[in-house]
Amino acid sequence: MDFTQHWYKHPLKYLDSHPSPRHLILNYEDLVQRPEQVIRSFYEQFGYPDKPGLEKIVDEAVKETLSFNSDHVYSYREMGFTREQIIELYSDIFERFGFDKRERELSGVDAQIVKVSAID
Repeated sequence: MDFTQHWYKHPLKYLDSHPSPRHLILNYEDLVQRPEQVIRSFYEQFGYPDKPGLEKIVDEAVKETLSFNSDHVYSYREMGFTREQIIELYSDIFERFGFDKRERELSGVDAQIVKVSAID
């Protein structure tokens, strides 16, 4: 767990101590819900010219991503952790990014198992 904490916390400490308009933290939910808008904002922030046909490129990429189905299944319980431990260990990350700490009811799905279906 120390290793994963390092990979979450070290980059954030670096970015906080070296503020720059050349740094960007993307919100995954924004990227998933509004990919073209997020990409255009990225282009604008970093001074890239508008990409002709971006809407079509994004649409095709989204379709491809949605059709992908991974065989990887992850369970924090099988790795020896509880949800409470994870929230406690990463409380600063949950706070910083406004992650929901409440247990969610997932109909027909075991809440501690995550099947990766979009990105492998």
